[in-house]
Amino acid sequence: GLGEQEKSRAPSTLVPASKFPKTFTQMQQSTQKRRRTVPTATQSTKESKKKGNSSSFLKCFLVCCFLGTLLIRFFSSQMELHVSHMDSMLVREERDLPAKTPRVAVSQHTNTTENYSFVAGVKQALCGAGIPAVSLGPVLFELARKEMEASDVTSRSPGKRFGIPTDYFNGGFEGATLYQDRENPNFTIMYVRIWKCGNDQIRSMTREISEMWNGTYSELSFTGVIERLNLAQLENMWSYTVIRDPIYRFLSAYNEADFRIIRSTRKQKTVVNMPPYHTVPYDRSEKSRKHRFRQFLRDLVEGRLDFKRWKFAYMHFMPMSRVLARLADFHLKLDAVLPSVINLTTTWPLFVSKTCPEISKMMNDKKNGESTAKTRIPLEMKLDGQHATSKDPLGIYSAAKAVWKEGGPEARAMCILNAFDYACFDQLPDGIPPVCRDVYASEGFVHAVIQSTTSNQI
Repeated sequence: GLGEQEKSRAPSTLVPASKFPKTFTQMQQSTQKRRRTVPTATQSTKESKKKGNSSSFLKCFLVCCFLGTLLIRFFSSQMELHVSHMDSMLVREERDLPAKTPRVAVSQHTNTTENYSFVAGVKQALCGAGIPAVSLGPVLFELARKEMEASDVTSRSPGKRFGIPTDYFNGGFEGATLYQDRENPNFTIMYVRIWKCGNDQIRSMTREISEMWNGTYSELSFTGVIERLNLAQLENMWSYTVIRDPIYRFLSAYNEADFRIIRSTRKQKTVVNMPPYHTVPYDRSEKSRKHRFRQFLRDLVEGRLDFKRWKFAYMHFMPMSRVLARLADFHLKLDAVLPSVINLTTTWPLFVSKTCPEISKMMNDKKNGESTAKTRIPLEMKLDGQHATSKDPLGIYSAAKAVWKEGGPEARAMCILNAFDYACFDQLPDGIPPVCRDVYASEGFVHAVIQSTTSNQI
């Protein structure tokens, strides 16, 4: 043991002597025990690497799961936004998604709901007996100019004036499409064309049905129809057309007309006698395109558009009701109207099969317990006739719609220019837009229409 002096100098942290092995054998056993329990440096490194690898893998796995969850939520939200956006676009543009049975509008019927209300006498003045009073055309243009504070057609302000074409409110859209049955000479269907109302798609479906039923398909003017058919065929002929909301058709038609003119003049160094709106850039910004549309409306009401030169462009936005006046000139009429262009590939077959008397009769006839070949109208027709403007490649359509939504003077002027359409086609699913109802109920509009009608009658 230590002496007393060493004990007094020894630090208190020294291990007591009783803890040391007393023999060499015990010392060996203690050393071997420590070797077994204390890992070597190599073993520690390997184990730490294994733990590190497993920990890194776990972290990566958790991060991937987290990122995957975020991506799923992001794409789900984007799909929801896209679906809601498309739904809102359909509601905003047409609001007339057909149900399983399409709404059939016969031109003589009257919708008595509030969204079709006109001030007493105004509807009759605009479209008495289902035919637009085209003599009121100059009055409507004058009212539109007042809304926009535009100059008169005869004004001497700078710029060339072409005036308003006399057939703006009375004319056709390249005639009609005729189906004639080979077996039954009195079975004839006439589709009265209206541009920007699914015209190409309807012609394509009529052609498909003609081939399926082994009938004849023809595209004729109204004069050609009268010359082709005898009196009995004319009396038994079933005629129809397809329409849409007049304002959104007008906006879509502007998009089509402007796109065609831009495409035709893009490569020309100089283009003479073009209206002022044509000089406003369309490829810079949304603001510029909106200004271009506003200027287009001003040019239209001021008579600055050259309808003779650009007839097949500008005819797109002429009113739908002009065909009613043209049909009356030939003592023809519409038997039915499909008031929507949404889902035409499915609504058109159902509309024709339920509305056309001859087809309805064939649908009820049975031959050997089965429908005849002519009754087998596909539930869904082939999609065809899509224009390049349907996707709004230049952003012109969206800019025009933005101006309409503002509800300003331009929107009110558009209501006036399309007044005949709202008065003559009174079965549109969404009726008359609120801003147009406000215009049609205004004192200035009512007074001008009623007074002009009275003057014409006198």
